[in-house]
Amino acid sequence: MRLPVILGIGTGRCGTLSLATLLNAQEGAAVTHERFSYELKWEATESTRQARVRDIIKSSGEGMIGDVHSAWLPYVEHALAASQDVKIICLRRARAAVIQSFLDWLDPVEHWTPAKETKSLWSDCFPTYPDLHDRREALSRYWDAYYVRVSQLMRHYPRRIRVFNTQDLNAPPGIERILSFAGVPVERQRIAVFHEHKGPGHESRIEA
Repeated sequence: MRLPVILGIGTGRCGTLSLATLLNAQEGAAVTHERFSYELKWEATESTRQARVRDIIKSSGEGMIGDVHSAWLPYVEHALAASQDVKIICLRRARAAVIQSFLDWLDPVEHWTPAKETKSLWSDCFPTYPDLHDRREALSRYWDAYYVRVSQLMRHYPRRIRVFNTQDLNAPPGIERILSFAGVPVERQRIAVFHEHKGPGHESRIEA
């Protein structure tokens, strides 16, 4: 059975670790979470983006392969062009919840604003807005811009990109929809629900 290559995306603080855990639990799957960690940079050259995509596509595995990372968004078009087997699963959590979760979790780090003293190694995985010095405002722009771009991509690739709400990870019906889109036949789906927690403010409840 041939399964697609899955890239999971979403702003962060939206269940990406839980998504990776769910996908990787499927038979023969090799789906990682943030495989390239902070080396998957938002601003990257065309050759770097192509190389990262090739690294994922050529990964060995008898079943589903892929990676989940918020910073894959700028690489999506390269991935879709590289192989017809690539599918994109995007998680979307409520805007206000994502913003508050980042504020609670990262203080005092500010990935999106230009102040160097508040940056971290992970800041390169996010866009920077030099005209914004308020963290909440920058986060708001980030969330809005992220899903505007996802919507644009969906218009061009309607069968290969799908958005799921974070709460879809919390119950079997939502999980079944995610796995069916990923190409896992219903009779082979492992519907066990997982709990993953990454610091304060991550309210997504995922449990058996």
